[in-house]
Amino acid sequence: MLRITVYGGAGQIGGNQVLVEDGSVRWFFDFGIPFHQWSKFYEEYLQPRRTYGLLDFLALGLVPPVQGIYRPDLEQHPLVARDFPGRPTVEVEGVLLTHAHLDHSGYISLLRRDIPVYTTPTTAFMAKAIQDTGQSDIEREVVYFTPLRQNPEGLLEGDRESHALQRPFRFALGPLPAGDALAFWHKLPLAKKPLEVAPPQAAQGIGGRPLRCWPVDHSIPGACAWAVETSAGWVAFTGDLRWHGAAAHYTRRFIEDLASLRPRVLLCEGTRATPGPHLVHTEEDVAQRALEHLRSVRGGLVFADFGPRNIERLLIFWRIAREVGRSLVILPQDAYLLEALHTLDASLPLPDPGRGVRLYADPKVAPRTWERELRRRYASALVSPEEVHQEQEAFILCFSLLDVNDLPTLRPRPGSVYLYSSHEAFDEAGYLDFERLLNWLGHFQMRPVGVPRRDPATGRWAIPPGEEGLHASGHAPGPHLIEMVRQARPRTLLLVHAEPGAYAYFTEHLSGTGIEVRMPVPGETLEFA
Repeated sequence: MLRITVYGGAGQIGGNQVLVEDGSVRWFFDFGIPFHQWSKFYEEYLQPRRTYGLLDFLALGLVPPVQGIYRPDLEQHPLVARDFPGRPTVEVEGVLLTHAHLDHSGYISLLRRDIPVYTTPTTAFMAKAIQDTGQSDIEREVVYFTPLRQNPEGLLEGDRESHALQRPFRFALGPLPAGDALAFWHKLPLAKKPLEVAPPQAAQGIGGRPLRCWPVDHSIPGACAWAVETSAGWVAFTGDLRWHGAAAHYTRRFIEDLASLRPRVLLCEGTRATPGPHLVHTEEDVAQRALEHLRSVRGGLVFADFGPRNIERLLIFWRIAREVGRSLVILPQDAYLLEALHTLDASLPLPDPGRGVRLYADPKVAPRTWERELRRRYASALVSPEEVHQEQEAFILCFSLLDVNDLPTLRPRPGSVYLYSSHEAFDEAGYLDFERLLNWLGHFQMRPVGVPRRDPATGRWAIPPGEEGLHASGHAPGPHLIEMVRQARPRTLLLVHAEPGAYAYFTEHLSGTGIEVRMPVPGETLEFA
């Protein structure tokens, strides 16, 4: 009997935690942070307490209420056993990870070290680069972690004497890393901390079940879809996908292959499965519209704000920078990520003045080890805030709201342009961020382009006319998803990464096809013969 339990991603966007059981073989599709639930309780300065291990995560319903899958060190606190006794034991063969966004990958951090992570090399390298350059955080230990120890008071704390432990990864869609790539994979950003490595292996099946993996188009490189052949037939998971980016052909090939499998169950994202209008801006549309705006800039700085780790968008602005006679200035985290991916794909640019890529080097009292080493490797590409100020017409800076506190140092000339090429706000906090950004831009007499503004009369936020089309979503619109499902023709469509309204949308547009549409309830187990 095939059983599927959607713990995360049921009736909400993101946070996928999907347990699949086929007889004695079990695995998860993704194991991400459910930000919809998380943000009810937490924000940037209010976080789960590491000292209590799993307690906060279980108490607030952020992870499945089971045992057998979590790190033993996080189970140590006595309140975990006291408050959550008798949790059912689950043993899994691995996690099939679709991409590196934290709402899909983040809570792998909490899993036992011996649970392998199946994914693409690009996704794995992105996850490591994100962890290497991020703050030490129990929710960000996807690739490696240092076990915690229990102090005399029962609280969990770091153990300086422990080695860091690397998780076992199983790579699909590419050769196993070698040379510089393998060296990056087995290196910690803190040279003094020993790492107990786990050499990556090829993904050749899971629990004896045949396994298929396809690259798909998304807003982050390395994204993939999965399918596993079970006793009831093929079970497939789309992950997040689209076909209006540079990798659109990958998604189309996935749909063709999926149709040939005639899946018993298709777990499908439904992020944009809503009633119209369904505007589709392609990445090439973004490139053309951004170029039109930036060609009109006469002097002054240009800032390009796009999603972190959106390498496709970064490459677009690199191309635009060369067309308008400027250099692209990237932040250290972006350079570190590019360097990591360069070991897999040598076509990606690295900081190099000759290629029009510079590395922003703002003065810091104590840069972290990885950043000091990065600045040393690319010393010839460094550009300081004062150099940027002196030659404002020479640069496009890849900044976001989190970086605008450098504006007093950069001193942009009045009329400098801030081009926003990222997602819309998802909640009130997002609109407050836009308001704060506009305050910064107004103070320095900068011109926003593509930044939503609030209509004083209605209170609604919208991008002004003439500034639309500077962002392409990482998700397929509803009509595209319907087209995919009709072509794949699964017996059952199970909606994940979708709000409740997606059920009515799919039910209406798949009427008469014979495809059963189901919206899972969090934690409810569904059975399929």
